[in-house]
Amino acid sequence: MTDPYFIRIKKVYDLQKPIIKAVMEWKEVNTRGEMSLTLKNLKFRLSQADSINENKEEYLKAINKVEKEIERGSGRII
Repeated sequence: MTDPYFIRIKKVYDLQKPIIKAVMEWKEVNTRGEMSLTLKNLKFRLSQADSINENKEEYLKAINKVEKEIERGSGRII
């Protein structure tokens, strides 16, 4: 499997409420860059990973980190 790679989680604020996102990085593509994904986005991308030949393990790692941060009460699920 190829890109993406999980980098870190970050908080963004929407009307004073934090939203937890995972920052994923694509290195092995022409337009190298980072993207922030919500839990919903991560789960969708994971469901499509086989068909688009992307790194399922990194999506699972990111989902786990985002869910743990949400459980700690420092963010909301979207």
